[in-house]
Amino acid sequence: MDAALPPLGRMSLIAIWIETLFYGANVILFVTCLWVLLSRVHKINIPLLASTVLLFSMCSAHVALSLVQLLQGFTNPAITSQPSGTDMYFAIESDPVYSAKNMLYNFAVFSQDILLIWRLYMVWGRNWKVCIVPIIMECIHIGTILVAAVLLTMPSTNVFSTAVQAWGLTGWGMDVAVNSLVTFGIAYRLWLADREMASASSAGGYKTAMFTVLESGALFATATIVLFALDASGNVAGNVGISPVSQLAATTPMLIIARVGVLSTAKNHGDSSVSHSSFAARVSRPSMATRKIEVSIQRTEDVENVYPLKDVKAGMGSGPSSMEEGRAYRPSFSGNVVAPFLSS
Repeated sequence: MDAALPPLGRMSLIAIWIETLFYGANVILFVTCLWVLLSRVHKINIPLLASTVLLFSMCSAHVALSLVQLLQGFTNPAITSQPSGTDMYFAIESDPVYSAKNMLYNFAVFSQDILLIWRLYMVWGRNWKVCIVPIIMECIHIGTILVAAVLLTMPSTNVFSTAVQAWGLTGWGMDVAVNSLVTFGIAYRLWLADREMASASSAGGYKTAMFTVLESGALFATATIVLFALDASGNVAGNVGISPVSQLAATTPMLIIARVGVLSTAKNHGDSSVSHSSFAARVSRPSMATRKIEVSIQRTEDVENVYPLKDVKAGMGSGPSSMEEGRAYRPSFSGNVVAPFLSS
């Protein structure tokens, strides 16, 4: 039996090592997200801030439990003194530390999916109808995956038993479906907003957010598909790989906030510098009227609102009057298109 036992100790050591690398990236992303969310001029987006802190807390607890596993499996004399003791330790799915890590992974994925559905709800103008199918699918996902997790807490149950495989693979499949469906729903809405803005002005402005959502969503979906395929084929690597993938559940939403926020800040600073230079040039000319200086000041104040990744709420009828005041024309969209990413 021992000869047929996979080298789970070595596999788990490598998986947890990769997990620590991902966790290091999450620490940087978390600090960046706090800077982006707390340094906004506008009202702080409480849902985004709370979900970011929650996800980072869960991934921190997960990596801490992974450390406990390593200490138990590689330094506990009661385990290491037995032949293949380390491999046997990591093969026990009913171990309390293993079960706790499993639950943290499930709830981290659930939290990420709920945040993704909330973003879908917001970008579609708070239209709850577009969320009906994703919510039903998410309920199926969390229900089936929790049944599999509870079954694994029983000492007589194996990860490749018929019941665990049926519930677990169904849960993973539903998670991939929810993630893909909602991600493409958000990206499609941003594409529509970008096309509408492009038709009303010289250029669109939502492509950055659209590609960021697609890339971030594809990151976690691809990792989940790999785990699904490995587990369905009977490879224990699918189960061991949960450790690093659990960190990606927090990476994906934080990456969206960080990328959009940093690009927004860079764009605003760049535009503000141009506006400020224009203002200084006009002031240096004695013949320039005071009215023109005031227009420059107004443009400097409005430059953040002009940035295409901001909240676009102006009505179509307000476009001409805005142009008369020296402001950029902003088309209307039903709802706050970018609230789920930065501002509330």
